[in-house]
Amino acid sequence: LVAFGSKLRWVLRLLTLMAVSADAFAAPKIAEGAYRVDWNRKVRDLCVDNYTNDDLTARDWQGVLRALGSICALSNVREGKTEASWTGKCSQPGVGRVLDVKYDVSVKVNADGSFDILTLISGDQQARIPIRGERLKGAAAACSKEQPFFRPWQ
Repeated sequence: LVAFGSKLRWVLRLLTLMAVSADAFAAPKIAEGAYRVDWNRKVRDLCVDNYTNDDLTARDWQGVLRALGSICALSNVREGKTEASWTGKCSQPGVGRVLDVKYDVSVKVNADGSFDILTLISGDQQARIPIRGERLKGAAAACSKEQPFFRPWQ
């Protein structure tokens, strides 16, 4: 019986590692470099780096919101190589009370290298936040030192 329990723990650890590896492999990735980003009708040139790509998962989105003071439960999480979507139901501090807010997030990396992110917010706060990015061409495609980084959830 002890040997069975030991084997069961080993199998559970292996399954956990496989799930983490599958999540990391399946998340959409934007090619690193400079992009012209239309963020809710505000256009800026921003740099996409490996940290930007880390942010394109439901778990990292949840972590960023947690760092901002929100407690979010995830559901309907779907992550693939070019698309991801999830729903987050969050409790977050408001002015004198706790707000209940629902986020529906979708991420899509297109075949041409551009990307679309849409966040729909409902509940005690409401908003529609579209983000569209297109890779800059030529020498402008390289990130400059003074160029800000693209962090979609901050």
